[in-house]
Amino acid sequence: MYQYKTDGGESFQMALHKRIILVNEEMNRILSTEMPYLMPMQGLNGYSDPVTHILWSGGKRIRPILCMFACDAVGGDEKKVLPTAAGLEFLHAFTLIHDDIMDDADMRRGGPTVHAVWGVPMAITAGDTLYSLAFRAFSKNSEVEGTDDARVKYVMELATEKCLNLAKGQAMDILFENKPDVEIEDYLRMVKLKTAALLELALQAGGVLGGGSKNEIDALEELGGLMGTAFQIQDDIIDVEGVDTGKPLGTDLKKGKKTIVLLHALKHVDSTSRDRIINFIENSSEDDLMEVIDIIKSTDSVSYAKQLVKETLEEAEEVLSNLEDRQGTHNLKAMIGYLMRRNK
Repeated sequence: MYQYKTDGGESFQMALHKRIILVNEEMNRILSTEMPYLMPMQGLNGYSDPVTHILWSGGKRIRPILCMFACDAVGGDEKKVLPTAAGLEFLHAFTLIHDDIMDDADMRRGGPTVHAVWGVPMAITAGDTLYSLAFRAFSKNSEVEGTDDARVKYVMELATEKCLNLAKGQAMDILFENKPDVEIEDYLRMVKLKTAALLELALQAGGVLGGGSKNEIDALEELGGLMGTAFQIQDDIIDVEGVDTGKPLGTDLKKGKKTIVLLHALKHVDSTSRDRIINFIENSSEDDLMEVIDIIKSTDSVSYAKQLVKETLEEAEEVLSNLEDRQGTHNLKAMIGYLMRRNK
């Protein structure tokens, strides 16, 4: 699976690279059309544009690519969903900017966050701009020859629904920070709303615009939910393993985020260690970070989380049996393998 080749013999990495170029070109086209008045705004160290700053900071374009793969998996032409694919990246960028503000995070992808350069008011405005651009991009898919306007309208309805879910999940995540006892089941419900929402939307949108049946679109939504859950659990693991992600080790832990690794650890430590962890969360002393991470690792909570990722992505592979044997379906299977190996 991990050495997957496309029908043309190219590597999966090359297949991803080609689609990233297409998505970037489409984003540039939409930006130049919709925002020709966008003027550079000089920030720290030469950073000059709060709206597009995060778009060109090294994102993997997973959501747009999933949209294209899903379109192909139901027999559609994936190049005809490029406006929607670009819109998905605008929407994702909006969530990252606002997440960074709420988390008071100064680093993202190895560089400064938007609010760290331009301040919170401008960052909020930049995020709102990207949110608006996302829906403009979705609507522009109706201008693509051969596109069914009713299906474009349906995608926009789905986008609204998923954005509402995302907001609910974000609210749960914030409330969990000050809640002493959070169950793993509650965590998984939060992740399904918050992290999985845009992956579900990406896959559904590709299926809808590609002319997929209801059964195919439902399967794609289920696939997105499973992939999104695995994606978030991987982030939780990365937070305590110290993999180079462009943000400091233990960022979520110091914030008091109820990650699955932390929740599992709190249920499997003795009372003394539990008190040490809770005291750290409440006081967030940098000096105690490594000690707390060592306590968490001693509980096998990381191994538990990794096994859950494996099981979730294996379930995602099974969902693919609901789709026909097309190149897009093979690409989606390869993407699951790509996520299994993700470490940043």
